[in-house]
Amino acid sequence: LRLRESPYGKLNMVHLRDRLLEDHGIDHSREYYRKLLIRKKLYRSDQKKRRTKHRKRFEAPESGLLIQRDTSIHLWVRESEKPWKLILDLDDHSRKITGAFFSYHDDVLSNMLVAWETLTTHGLPHAYYTDNNPIFNPLNKKANIPGQYRLYRVRTGRDQEAVSQFKRALLEVGIQMIHATPYQPQGKGKVERIFRFMQDRLVKEMEIHKIRDIHSGNKYLKKWVNWYNHKHVHSVTKMIPNERYLKGNGFREIPKGIDLEQIFCLKYSRQVKADNTFQLEGQTYQIRPNAYRIGYAKAMVEIRIYLSRWMKVFYKGKEIDQFKYLLKSPKEDILLLQ
Repeated sequence: LRLRESPYGKLNMVHLRDRLLEDHGIDHSREYYRKLLIRKKLYRSDQKKRRTKHRKRFEAPESGLLIQRDTSIHLWVRESEKPWKLILDLDDHSRKITGAFFSYHDDVLSNMLVAWETLTTHGLPHAYYTDNNPIFNPLNKKANIPGQYRLYRVRTGRDQEAVSQFKRALLEVGIQMIHATPYQPQGKGKVERIFRFMQDRLVKEMEIHKIRDIHSGNKYLKKWVNWYNHKHVHSVTKMIPNERYLKGNGFREIPKGIDLEQIFCLKYSRQVKADNTFQLEGQTYQIRPNAYRIGYAKAMVEIRIYLSRWMKVFYKGKEIDQFKYLLKSPKEDILLLQ
């Protein structure tokens, strides 16, 4: 009763039951707590019961065949100056969260980081299902594309098709990319449902645990995801996500010899100027003399920007220099690989 008054006063009965068990080892049923609070005149039914019947929609027959990717922009912490972006990977069959990350920006590197988590902890899925955000969707060169999105694409193949950097990375490891049909939000129903669940529960729990900054938020997010995957019974499947995941696991092993660090990065081509410099996103970088050559004037070099926010320069497959990637908002940068 003391815990119900503070700090668990805002939790519904199911959420209260889960937290008392998880945090304090107090194990009773939802109905036990409801009757107890009614008897002590502390029960309030301030939530409308949802009577929505779940419609049976497409579901992958086993885990690892389809990963749903989406981002939820929400004020996850009240003290935050602006909403954080929660980037999330959800296995379509088991409803297991395979990757999740809070970021200040819904940018390519942050999205690649979540894919990295999915691939390194579970293996290669067969396909990703995304919306038509320019980060994912091949960009139409005839479209009026905002300037900040033009750097998200790269040209590949004989016909030099413009594809997104994210799609290029997936294709390099043999993962198909499927885009949701525009203006049909029901195609992302599973991932939208988990976002609603998290916006209710996770926000309240981070408030209870006094989470204030995004770094602490990501630490608690990992703990919460582990609880969800291994203890929460899904309302539709009636199973714990990890148990359903283990019954039919279609994730593929990452082939030997594949270096994910060289794939899940941004790749650009630039021509070196006469003064041995090149430009990227309005910044000028000076290539220093090295063991291979003193200067690279007029040479075409490849620029790779890694998840660690380091940028390396390659010439004919050899690394010739490296720089700290300069962000437009350095105060909001975080070391993604901590």
